[in-house]
Amino acid sequence: MAVSDMPDLILMDAQLSKLSGLAVARRLKRIPATRNIPIIFASSAGQAEDRIAGLRAGGSDYIVKPFYMEELLERVRIHIILARGGRPGPKDSGSAKGHIKGTP
Repeated sequence: MAVSDMPDLILMDAQLSKLSGLAVARRLKRIPATRNIPIIFASSAGQAEDRIAGLRAGGSDYIVKPFYMEELLERVRIHIILARGGRPGPKDSGSAKGHIKGTP
């Protein structure tokens, strides 16, 4: 995979059907080319131990389903800004909608 094809952020469920999202995150964090990509887990497993496990596996954030789409978009926006070395703040306000693949 070319570096230009790397995603700005990975959003995935902590409980994938064939492989644990936590295991995927651990693998991604071991690969130099992907270790700095922020990972946000979105999962219905919302107990404190589930959220902590996600963060310890390399997740940058963990949001519990069901969630508000606007909250998720703000978390995505913030983590992308942070990954690029920026500081989120009022000057960066505005919806991330439309800047994220798959959103109208």
